[in-house]
Amino acid sequence: MKNQMIHVFSSLLIGALVSNGQTENPYLKAADQKQLDRDAIAFLDAGESVVQKAAKSTVGIYFGSRRLAYGLVVEDNMIVTKWSEVAVYRGMLKGLASDGKFRSLEVLGGLEEHDVAVLSYTGDSLPVLEFSSKTELEAGDFLLVPRSDGKVATAGVVSVLPRSLRALDKGYLGVSMSRAPGRDPLVVSGVEPRSAAAEAGVRPGDRIVKIGEEDIETFEEMSNLLKSAGAGQDIKLTVQRGRDMKVLNASLKGTNNLMVHGMDRANPRAQKMQHMGLRRLSRGSQNFPNVMQTDLDLNAEDCGAPVLNLKGDVVGMVISRASRIKTYVLPISVIEDLLALAKENE
Repeated sequence: MKNQMIHVFSSLLIGALVSNGQTENPYLKAADQKQLDRDAIAFLDAGESVVQKAAKSTVGIYFGSRRLAYGLVVEDNMIVTKWSEVAVYRGMLKGLASDGKFRSLEVLGGLEEHDVAVLSYTGDSLPVLEFSSKTELEAGDFLLVPRSDGKVATAGVVSVLPRSLRALDKGYLGVSMSRAPGRDPLVVSGVEPRSAAAEAGVRPGDRIVKIGEEDIETFEEMSNLLKSAGAGQDIKLTVQRGRDMKVLNASLKGTNNLMVHGMDRANPRAQKMQHMGLRRLSRGSQNFPNVMQTDLDLNAEDCGAPVLNLKGDVVGMVISRASRIKTYVLPISVIEDLLALAKENE
C-alpha cells in the first residue's frame, strides 16, 4: 500500500510539471491542479542542488545540431552512452558538456547485450562521475534525472527493481487465470503442457492463494511476483483445490512464447497504447538482461542520462523509453562491470 501511495503521489506531482501544465488531471479541481503545478516546480527546483555534481559529468551526444542521447563520463577520456541511439552516426559524433564546449567523440566498443557504447573524447578533461553499486533501492524510491546544464529533466519512482527482460531468463509458470461465475477469487482456467505449473501438479480449477509467503488475490499480484523471479528458480505454490489446501513446488522455466504473464507483445492495439503521447520509443527498447523499471517521463534522446536518488547517489543510467509508462534504467553495477572489463583488456 505504501508503494502504491507513492506511485499515485508521484504521478500527480511529477505529471504536473512534465506536462508543463498543458494536460489537466480530470480528477482534480482547477485550484488543486494549480497548487499541484506549483508543488511540482518547487520539488524539481529543490532537486537541482542534488544533481549539480552528476550534471557536470553528463555530456550531450550530438550529430550536427541534433542531440541523439546523453553520455556519462566514467573514466578519464571515457564516456558511456546508449549504443543503438548513436550507432548510425559513429565517426560523426560530438559531445557538448556543461562547460559549453564541444568535443570530438570516437566509438571504442561496448556491450551489445546491454545496448551500451563506450566512447573516447578529445579536448579538455571533464569531471569523472562518482558512483557506487552499494547504494540500495526499494520499489517506490524517488529518482531524479539531470540534464548536462544542471537542470532536472524529470523525476519519478522505482517501479520494479532490477531484473532480466529476456524471455528465457524470466520465471514462467504456465497458467491462464479467470474468474469463476459467481465467485470473486481468480482460478486456474488452463495449464500449459510441460510447463512449470504442469510439472508441479497445478490443475484447472485450482485457486493459487500464495506464492512463497505472499498472499495472491489478483492476477496482477501473481504476475508481479513472477516477474521478480528468474527461470530455474524454485517457488512454493499454495493452492486451494475444492476444500483442500495443497502446497506444490514449481521450478520456473523461461519461455519464447509471445504470451508472457498475460501480455500479448504482438497485439497491435496494445502496442499502439504503449506509444500513445510519445514521439517515438527508444531503439533497442526491450530484451535487456538487467534493468530497473521506472515511471520516469523522458524522451528517447534522453537515454544515457544519469539517474540519481534524492541523496544525489548515481544509481543508474537511462537505457530505454520503452512505453508511455515505462522507462528502463541500467543499474550502475553494469557500468562498473563494463569498466572492470575494459581495464582487463588494456
